Amino acid sequence: MRLDRMKTWARYNIGQFYNGEGPMFIKEALDSFEAASILKETEAIEPFR
Repeated sequence: MRLDRMKTWARYNIGQFYNGEGPMFIKEALDSFEAASILKETEAIEPFR
């Protein structure tokens, strides 16, 4: 995340982490899943070379 905040898989994995931490972190989990969803919609079909 420090290197590239636009990585869909990183946002999704952070959401999974927060989701496993319990109900106190549900907002963080939802925020991460929402960010991953938005990034997925806007990412390129094929990586740039």
